[in-house]
This record gives sequence, C-alpha cells and structure tokens, in this order.
Amino acid sequence: MELSKSFTNKNVKLVKLNYGEEVIGFTDGVAEDGSITLEKIIRVVVMPGNRATGAQPSIGFADFVPWVKEERMTFKEKDIMLLLTPKDEIVKEYKAMFSGIITPDSQTIKLPGLGS
Repeated sequence: MELSKSFTNKNVKLVKLNYGEEVIGFTDGVAEDGSITLEKIIRVVVMPGNRATGAQPSIGFADFVPWVKEERMTFKEKDIMLLLTPKDEIVKEYKAMFSGIITPDSQTIKLPGLGS
C-alpha cells in the first residue's frame, strides 16, 4: 500500500503511550480533540546490551498490533504521554522499512571495478 502523503521528518512522529509503549508512525498532525492518527505504525523495542561482549543497548522495530488489518489507528489524547519528533537516523530507518528505497550515508556512490 502506498502512503497517502510524502514522508518528511515533520510527518513521522514518535508517540509514547501512557501504558509504556512507544510507537512511530506517519501522521497528518494532531486533531482538534487532541487525538492523533498514525499510519504504518511500528513499535519501538529496546534491545538490551550484553555485558559479556560489551554490546550497548540498542533499539529495534516490531509490528505494533500484528494481528489486525488496520494500517491506521487513532490514539486519544488521554492515552498519549508524549508526542515527539524522532532523530533523523530513526526517520531514515523508518522510511526504509516502507519505501523499499535505501538512501546512502554519503553523497558519493562507489561502483565496484571503477576505482575509488
């Protein structure tokens, strides 16, 4: 399914819900009643570090409610603790999940066999 609006950093929001979960989704903004509708919702999952290997904690993404057909959900104002804009690298990862297009980290693209 194509997204209804183009992705921009201002349209991708992180919502921390009162019951502890953090979700990221595409939104048109906050409604007059304080609710927010998100599209293409994913849940942010904290991956614990490993003291034995020295690995630091990191984050991952998972389906928010994988057993439903809805791709848009509305959260009422009373259920929202925080509404935030994710860091650019999180937005980039989020976009890549749904666009199928991965953007390079640099402006230069190196092709094999053509030198450096």
